[in-house]
Amino acid sequence: MRWLALPILLVAVQHQAPKLIPHLASSASEWAEELYLQVTHWAQHAVVTTAGVNLQPEPDMEKPSQGAPEDSLKLPLARDEREIDAQQRLSARRYAEAARQREPDILPLEQPDEIRRSMPPLDRSGPEMRCGAALPPESRLVTRRAPSARARAGVRVADESSSSEDEETRIKKENQKKQDAYRQKTIDMELSKLTGIKGVPVPNRPAAPQSPGRTKKVIPNDFLVAKPKSALERSLNSTLGRALTIIVMSLNYVLLVVLTISWNAPERWLAGQALPLAAAAALVATHLYTAVPVLSSYSGLMVSETGVDWKPYFVSYRLSYFTSVPGLFFMYFGPGERAAFGTAEGGVEDISLTELSQGSYKYFRANDGFVALNLTKGVTETLQKTTHSSNVPRLSRYRDAEVVNNREPFSNEVEPTVPPGFMETYRISPVFLAWAPCTTRYRISAGCLNQNQVVGWAVATSRSLCTNLRMVSCREQDPLLDPIYHCATNPVSGKDFKGPIQGICGRSVPPPTVEVIDELSALLLLDGWPENRLPNVTHGWYDVWPEACIQDATACDSQWNTMEMLGLGFSGLTLVLATLPLFIDCATDARIRQAMEFQEEVKNRNKKGATIMF
Repeated sequence: MRWLALPILLVAVQHQAPKLIPHLASSASEWAEELYLQVTHWAQHAVVTTAGVNLQPEPDMEKPSQGAPEDSLKLPLARDEREIDAQQRLSARRYAEAARQREPDILPLEQPDEIRRSMPPLDRSGPEMRCGAALPPESRLVTRRAPSARARAGVRVADESSSSEDEETRIKKENQKKQDAYRQKTIDMELSKLTGIKGVPVPNRPAAPQSPGRTKKVIPNDFLVAKPKSALERSLNSTLGRALTIIVMSLNYVLLVVLTISWNAPERWLAGQALPLAAAAALVATHLYTAVPVLSSYSGLMVSETGVDWKPYFVSYRLSYFTSVPGLFFMYFGPGERAAFGTAEGGVEDISLTELSQGSYKYFRANDGFVALNLTKGVTETLQKTTHSSNVPRLSRYRDAEVVNNREPFSNEVEPTVPPGFMETYRISPVFLAWAPCTTRYRISAGCLNQNQVVGWAVATSRSLCTNLRMVSCREQDPLLDPIYHCATNPVSGKDFKGPIQGICGRSVPPPTVEVIDELSALLLLDGWPENRLPNVTHGWYDVWPEACIQDATACDSQWNTMEMLGLGFSGLTLVLATLPLFIDCATDARIRQAMEFQEEVKNRNKKGATIMF
């Protein structure tokens, strides 16, 4: 049926050509598009009219009639929906304008409604609606007036398209206003945050308890980038570097053991070397347990950061640090205590006080000697010089300690008070060669002193860290004199026994300072002592404090020997564990070097006859 549209298409083109000439002059592109749309609409209309069916929709209808062919309702489609809308709007607007120019006698918009009301109802299901069926005259009248209805529909579509464009413009403006308002509100909020000064709100209640995480976060080994090693690190992490590190550790340990044993020996104190050696021992110990492990980590003897130890024999070197501590402990309390105790002078009660070496720190068990505790004097050392002694005023840092010896009833002795700035107290008693009745009185006469020879002086000093560091005393010091007679055979305490007795045990010590001896001489002169019996540095000075090892030296020797054996065992084990990796590492590295040389030799040999493998 479409071949019938060709003559009608030619007639329509001839009829519409004079009216389209102004449009072609203004725009060739617009003319071509308009012509295409108009020809298409007229062709569709002609085809439908020829078939006898009117498919032009009413102005108030949105859907076509049921009997219309589907192909006749389709307009040329664009590839995109937006192009379709634009083409429909443009074609409707231009088609309406062309219709006004083409048919000036168009009926008013109300006329099709009147004609439709005057028409009888159309039976769309009857045979008249079939293709090729004859239509009644009323239908033909509508068919002849269809161009006017189409023009009115085009005008309405044009108005709707213009109103839709205005609606879209209005919606775009409203959206733009909303976006501008939202943006301005966001800017105002940010400015208020930046310019406002507000404190952090802290709730008036304690925070909820939270347990810390128990999982230690570790960076994977794949993400760890090792720092480049320096020349010193590369040198230490070699066979020679590890060997030198092990040797340094062994020498430090041996030196520390020697210093631990010998620093407190009496000979060191007499020579003034005890304190320097003690400081050296502390320095060596610090170096051994701090610097040497760091050196060992650079040498590869310690566990690496990754925890991989491909030379497992290095664990013996690390174990040597654990065995070194008990070794030092036993060596200090074994041979160290033996050296600090000193040696004996004479045997058991086979030597006299007159035969002793003065100030040698050697212990003795004499067969004579009596300590007159009833004649004890005390001297106190103060921080500042003070004026003391009411009989003969003196200005010095040493003064009478006012020791109370007579504690019998009705003795009227007054207990002394500790002077301000007290630092140290000395208690000194004369030592006679033998016991005599006159030497047991609280005051001694010059005749008794001439008859009984004073062979030395028993001295006791304060024993505390404060006094050793020459500081103001932390607490009240009360040194005691408690001589032991016949300590090796039948020990008797001198402060409890009353009666004739002699044969003291003790240790020869250096004399106190000259200031102490001068103050003691002044106190004895006030008691009526003759000048030839006053103390001096040539007399013997003895420490008679009871010591268990002086009474039973054999038991102490046995204990010291046991400690020494344990100390030697741990020390030897320490040295073996430390030096054993040295020999194993030398052998292992030698084999590694041999393997590397063999690999290099094979590589060079294969380079001469190398082949390409696919």
